[in-house]
Amino acid sequence: MIRYLQRQIAKRGFTMIELIVVIAIIAALMAVILPSLTGERERINAANSAARDFYAAVQTTVSKYSTYDGQLSPAYINNNNLGVIRYYPLMGGNYPYDASYDHANTDSEPPLPASLYIMVHAQNDVIRDVAAVTRAQANTSANPGIYTLLQRNAADRNTEFGKLLVNEIDDRLVFTDGWYYARVDFNYTTSVFGAVEDIKLNTVKVAYAAYSRNELPQASGSYGSFQDSALTFGSDYKLNTGDICGTCASWDSTSNTRIGMAGTRLE
Repeated sequence: MIRYLQRQIAKRGFTMIELIVVIAIIAALMAVILPSLTGERERINAANSAARDFYAAVQTTVSKYSTYDGQLSPAYINNNNLGVIRYYPLMGGNYPYDASYDHANTDSEPPLPASLYIMVHAQNDVIRDVAAVTRAQANTSANPGIYTLLQRNAADRNTEFGKLLVNEIDDRLVFTDGWYYARVDFNYTTSVFGAVEDIKLNTVKVAYAAYSRNELPQASGSYGSFQDSALTFGSDYKLNTGDICGTCASWDSTSNTRIGMAGTRLE
């Protein structure tokens, strides 16, 4: 009989009070965890929204410049130089150029295919800082543009193009406090019919835009190690620093992927 009672006691399971205590503990944990998860998701959505707005503003701006058949600034008519944008009569528009590699006669030759890298810092819906650099795409891996841009001191500030950029995008979106980044690619193809060379513009397109509440780290060391440590982010939209990085990207037909999306890296 004693052994029977011991077995029954061992088999009786949880009491009602014990179940209530367990449920209360689970409820308390959920009350702590759920707001945190919800808040993080909201911050990710807000960062992606800021990146999308910046993407659209920059795309509209560079599309406008690339179809403007003439100098963007009268102050630069004589030297035909806006810092990182030049007017090319042959192309009938203004395009990124890399001064280190592009020595084309702008009156008769097209620019080299180039990428334009932009950084904008906004606070209280006011642009506090803007920087832009360009790199010929043929030399991107050897001298990557975003690496140069993030060296800060090496980035070009207060260029005529920077002033134009501020005026254009400032009218196109309401800024969230933080740092905005974009890469714009310019490409064209040429074909020869007899003695006539035909130039066809393929695209002046924003490859990606990104937003982070905090500034990306200043570039240092080798580009590869810096890219792995500072510019790589996962599907949780978090950089290795822990900062959320919102992104908006165009489709890259070459690699059949989206550039700069979560799970990849900015480059």
